[in-house]
Amino acid sequence: GKLPRMAATTIAVASTKDEVRLCAKVMKQRIEAQEKAFQKRSFAIYMKEHDVLTGIKKWTMDQAKLRAEEDTYVKEMNALAGGEPKRVIAPESIHTRQHGCGRAAA
Repeated sequence: GKLPRMAATTIAVASTKDEVRLCAKVMKQRIEAQEKAFQKRSFAIYMKEHDVLTGIKKWTMDQAKLRAEEDTYVKEMNALAGGEPKRVIAPESIHTRQHGCGRAAA
């Protein structure tokens, strides 16, 4: 019973001495890693990544893939519609006002 207790105390002292010897750079890296881990577990991040009511992870799409699919769809629709209209005709009310024709003249 007493021998393992002494060994455990010795190990704790040894690990404490090792931590004291760490340089500031390593300590900073550990703190930054802990901060990132904490942020990953924050509720705000959870709300971004999951549906809060169901707890199901939200589905995200690759932005580049989405842009490529949208561009392809728009090109296909332009091909079906035939592109720009060949001639644009103004509505009758605008057309009659421009040429002085209209209800006032009749």
